[in-house]
Amino acid sequence: MGWSVALRQELKPGKLFASVLTGAIVGAMAVVTAVSHAGLVFGGPLSRFLVTGIGLALISTTVALVLIALFSSTSGMIGGSQNAPAAVMGVVAAAIAASLAATGASEEQLLATILVAIAIATLVTGAVMYFLGRLRLGGLVRFLPFPVIGGFLAGTGWLLITGGLGLMTGSAVNLGELGTLLQSDHLALTLPGLMLATVFLLATSRAEHALITPSLMLFALLLFYSVVWVVDVPLETLRTEGWLLGPFPERDILPPLALQQLDSKVNWAILARQLPNIAALAFLSVVALLLNISSLEVVAQRDIDLNRECRAAGVGNLAGGLLGGLVSYQMLSLTTLSLRQGRGGRLIGVTAAAVTLFVLLGGASLLALFPKFIAGGLLLYLGLLFLKEWIYDGWRRLSRSDYAIVFGIFGVIATVGFLAGVAVGVMAAVIVFTVTYSRIDIVRTELSGQDAISRVTRDPLERAFLHPLRQAVYVLRLQGFIFFGTVDRLYARIENRIQDSRARPVEFVVLDFGRVAGMDSTAAAGLVQLHQRLTARGAGLVITQASAHVRNVLVRGGLVADGTLTYVSDLDRAIEQIEDLLLARRESEYEAARPTTLLEQLAPRVPNLAALADLMLHLDRLELAAGDHLMVQGDQPDNLYFIESGLLSAILEFEHRPSLRLQSMRRGNVVGEIGYYLDRARTASIVAEEKSVVYRLSLERMALIEETVPAAAATLHRLIAHLLSERVSQLVDTVRALEN
Repeated sequence: MGWSVALRQELKPGKLFASVLTGAIVGAMAVVTAVSHAGLVFGGPLSRFLVTGIGLALISTTVALVLIALFSSTSGMIGGSQNAPAAVMGVVAAAIAASLAATGASEEQLLATILVAIAIATLVTGAVMYFLGRLRLGGLVRFLPFPVIGGFLAGTGWLLITGGLGLMTGSAVNLGELGTLLQSDHLALTLPGLMLATVFLLATSRAEHALITPSLMLFALLLFYSVVWVVDVPLETLRTEGWLLGPFPERDILPPLALQQLDSKVNWAILARQLPNIAALAFLSVVALLLNISSLEVVAQRDIDLNRECRAAGVGNLAGGLLGGLVSYQMLSLTTLSLRQGRGGRLIGVTAAAVTLFVLLGGASLLALFPKFIAGGLLLYLGLLFLKEWIYDGWRRLSRSDYAIVFGIFGVIATVGFLAGVAVGVMAAVIVFTVTYSRIDIVRTELSGQDAISRVTRDPLERAFLHPLRQAVYVLRLQGFIFFGTVDRLYARIENRIQDSRARPVEFVVLDFGRVAGMDSTAAAGLVQLHQRLTARGAGLVITQASAHVRNVLVRGGLVADGTLTYVSDLDRAIEQIEDLLLARRESEYEAARPTTLLEQLAPRVPNLAALADLMLHLDRLELAAGDHLMVQGDQPDNLYFIESGLLSAILEFEHRPSLRLQSMRRGNVVGEIGYYLDRARTASIVAEEKSVVYRLSLERMALIEETVPAAAATLHRLIAHLLSERVSQLVDTVRALEN
């Protein structure tokens, strides 16, 4: 349903009142929230620019409210300026102010540099969000390690706390200066905010109603002015002593700054030093946005399109950034209020935008009446929520290793800075990934040649010769993603097999990549080392079912097919080739004992040799060249065939996809018996893969044998039963091994 249709439906009387009322409450909350976020950026020594910061926060909130309300995938979504990016922007602004102070820059240069930094940060964040959604990569948040995200959020909580304290005291607050808050002049300003934050925290921990926070804020505002009225304190005294926001000059809330003045007023060199912090701000904003949406899915009890929400937030920030606004995106708290109180209408966001626009156009006079301790207390409350969830509750909820990561990132952000915390977080993410995924066994199945048997049906003599030789084959079926953290374990596993003196020496190592999603170049280098080790021992390496991407990585890494390395399309073909090579290496011994004629091949399977000889008199000899079809799928079953030499394969053919080899058969085997006995059309084609000799028994000859030589007919039926039993037994063993 389009947003215009949804809005028209909300204009119906039954829903209009609820949407407008909820929108007004949300708008009032958005104004207070925007003021708090402006205090994060323009707190402490920069508080003289607070009115400008409030204007920026309000204009970005207004734009985000409208665009996100209209273009979100879920009605009732509320956008606005956010605490996490505002806290980081406060770090950037403070760093710019400190750097410019050393150069003796003017007030106009300081403000211009900070305003441009804010605009760049918002535009960069908007572009990242938009293209993340456009490329449908919103789900990437699922891959961030949980404790790393927790560490970032805990550090953000600390920045919110120091920002709230700085807003109330009018001076910058850091870890080393917390003791100064106990001084009488600071304590009087911060104690009400601390008490209000504590009340917020206790009340919301006991109940989850969305109106608790706004109700407490309204109560605090009324209580404050009631006390002021009873004590009869003039407003000017409250402003002078730092109880109210401001003082604000009697001018527009957004002073104009001509674009042509930027080159002369902005210190681009100092601004460029903050680009890493701006990049970190964009990263944190994207993570916080996706985490908010994931949480709102639980609140809304339905799936939300992450990619569409990224695009909506991206457009909002691009528009807000062009106007110089702060970073904005979907708000968890106010969207929850919208969904629970107004049943999630899009008109709620539009109404809330009207409220923020009214305050924006009304100038700073209304804002000058707002107590600092309420705005600062809200920031303290939000910061304490983060610390409670990740530092206090995390001790019981997280493993000790995960908690150490959370606390470590938090400690670095609190003592060194946010950018250092991001760097530690990135390193922690890499370490967590490496340690966690290196523990995952990439070997899905480990087989010896005794278990990995090809689908080639061989005669008893071949099977007898192959049985002890199969121990020289070592098969590993791999899975997942292979990288530097897992290839070493794979190498050690193969090395242990090579060094095992109790087993037959390895002649072939087979690595099946059928379930491997990908690999990196470091892993390929490890496999090159393995290949060199095998070559030195006279063993071969066979790689099967490698995708085009994986094979490309392997070849670029130096694993080029030669006499000791072979790439084969599938595991079954690889095992067949190895079996043939094992027999060929002992050809002199094998050929001396191998039966040559069909009669000699079939004789061990039947007790009545005379009857078998009579049967042979009724068979017709046929010669096939490689590629000849002995049978075609769908043909009538009018003949039965025995293989004297060569190799025949049963091929299942499909109309729209490649054919599938079901089985291959060598000397001493029967072909076409199923259709022959069941009088059913051929279920597969039989193709000669090399020059072959077969003997044919037609239905007419079969009828004649049964009538004139019943002993030969009985021998035939016994022979077929024996051959079928051998084949079924081998197929069961093969499928069991290959499907593990």
